[in-house]
Amino acid sequence: VAKDMDVPLRLHYFDPKGRHIKTYQVPSLQQIEGIWTEMEVLMHNLEDDHRTILKTLTIDYNTGLDDATFSVRNLETW
Repeated sequence: VAKDMDVPLRLHYFDPKGRHIKTYQVPSLQQIEGIWTEMEVLMHNLEDDHRTILKTLTIDYNTGLDDATFSVRNLETW
């Protein structure tokens, strides 16, 4: 975890036997509108050597959504 950003940059996942099976990495991080944002995320499955890469191309924060949108009642109706 980058201590000055509170963002996990690398996580290791283990199976119940303690074997390292996956690694999550953040190769690209950028501050957007004052919020540290993962611009690229890599998940590597060590068992089959499969990699998934997610890239954020654009993002908008604080777009004016009403806080009531995120009430338990509203979220349960989705």
